[in-house]
Amino acid sequence: MNKTTILVVEDDTPVRNLITTTLKTHDYKYLTAKDGASAIMEASSYASPTL
Repeated sequence: MNKTTILVVEDDTPVRNLITTTLKTHDYKYLTAKDGASAIMEASSYASPTL
C-alpha cells in the first residue's frame, strides 16, 4: 500500500517523538518540524517541482 507522507508539526519534543514513533510503527512516511517556519521549509522542500 502506498501511504501518504505526513508532516508532524509539534514544538514539544517528547510529544513529537511519540507521534513519529506511532507513525513509524504503522509504516507511514513522515517529516517533522518543531514550528511553523520549519514546517513551511519542510513542506516546500518535499513538494514535487511538477505541482
